[in-house]
Amino acid sequence: MSAFDAVLFDMDGVLVMSQYAHGWAYSQTFAKLGVTFTMEEYLQRGIGLSRPQVIQMVMGEHLSVDTFTHLMEEKVRFVSTYPEEQAVPTVPGAYE
Repeated sequence: MSAFDAVLFDMDGVLVMSQYAHGWAYSQTFAKLGVTFTMEEYLQRGIGLSRPQVIQMVMGEHLSVDTFTHLMEEKVRFVSTYPEEQAVPTVPGAYE
């Protein structure tokens, strides 16, 4: 018999409020190009969109393949370096 009755895999927003890490990562990514994209903008317009959709929403659809690929990679890099002191909060009712 297994020690577990079930296993739950977290998708963004199920157990932790990961939108804050993603919003921060997008703001850092776009800032490197001199483009302002705030957390508030992400929370209002970006939640639920894929990474390509957010990039196209902010930068337009006429990016070079190289620029688009670079932005995709930078966003992933930034989200993985989200500052520990800005802990990602858990969704209310989720247990640690």
